[in-house]
Amino acid sequence: MTTPWQPTAVIWDLDGTLVDSERLHFETWQEVMQGCGIDYSEVEFLADFGKTTPTVLREYLGPDLPAAELDRLTLLKATLFRDRAPAELKLLPGAGEWLEAIAGEGLLQAVASSAPMQSIATLIQDLDLGQYFAALLSGVALPRSKPDPALFLNAAGAMGQAAPNCLVMEDSNYGIEAARRAGMPSVAVGERAAEAAATLADSHGAIPCLQVPDMTQTSWTAARMHLTVELAGSA
Repeated sequence: MTTPWQPTAVIWDLDGTLVDSERLHFETWQEVMQGCGIDYSEVEFLADFGKTTPTVLREYLGPDLPAAELDRLTLLKATLFRDRAPAELKLLPGAGEWLEAIAGEGLLQAVASSAPMQSIATLIQDLDLGQYFAALLSGVALPRSKPDPALFLNAAGAMGQAAPNCLVMEDSNYGIEAARRAGMPSVAVGERAAEAAATLADSHGAIPCLQVPDMTQTSWTAARMHLTVELAGSA
């Protein structure tokens, strides 16, 4: 008899999944881009959401952007965001309850975000969430952004867990695809993520993605049980 799948760890994306930061990111990106003479629209921002800051800057300013200027603009974006974050950011509805429930089951948790490490650490400290996480990881220094799976695979390794035993919490198209490529089941949080998950072709085997428009509409326990049943049916 096959043992039912049970996660041993949960990997959280940060912006837009755990923390309600989308608007602040858009406004600070607009400020950076305006300084470079670029009119950066919300449509463009949403298409880029989930990529690292250096990746976005190279796409708009060219691959030959001098390293010193890339570093300056990356730091500027992070500083603008961090300066406003304490007063403007909060957990997304339901996220606190999910964190508590996951911790209550004894599962490890990590944050794996495209944001700079200092921004990740500052947010976790400001929101008093440090007790929940065994590891914090940034994708900024990686050669490729999501949907490359390296960030999630690194998070699994940092917790000493096998990739198939990890579940990813994500809100972006890129993050959901990165989870699939890593071989990790995922929960797509938010309406935009749910739509993206529904349209992605699963070319990596039977790796389920549960669509949750709002974490207040279902519990962690219900989500875990749903994925367990779905994986059992595909075995």
